[in-house]
Amino acid sequence: MKSILKVALYTSLSIVIVVAALFAWTRWELHLPSQEAARKQFANHRAEYVRFVSLLREAPDVRTVDSDGTVDTYTGHARVVPQYRDLMGKIGAKSLLVRPRWGAFFVRQRDN
Repeated sequence: MKSILKVALYTSLSIVIVVAALFAWTRWELHLPSQEAARKQFANHRAEYVRFVSLLREAPDVRTVDSDGTVDTYTGHARVVPQYRDLMGKIGAKSLLVRPRWGAFFVRQRDN
């Protein structure tokens, strides 16, 4: 009976530690910047954001852009676009998610 309780205790403790670690990692990795930081970022790189929008209007099928300029249209034909790579580098973004009805969402590199 003691061995069953010991196994249950260790199992429960392990689960709690894993859940806490996942929660901490998620909070660290998926944070939103303050409104002030987001406004400053946009003001500092306004021309790049405007250029991004104009490029996305020319290619309405784009759904994601990675930091290396890889564009995915969800058709299985990913391609690298140098203009996107350059803009992603200037903005400091890891990825871009484009949602036709809602707009575009940039995922920025963490400022350490």
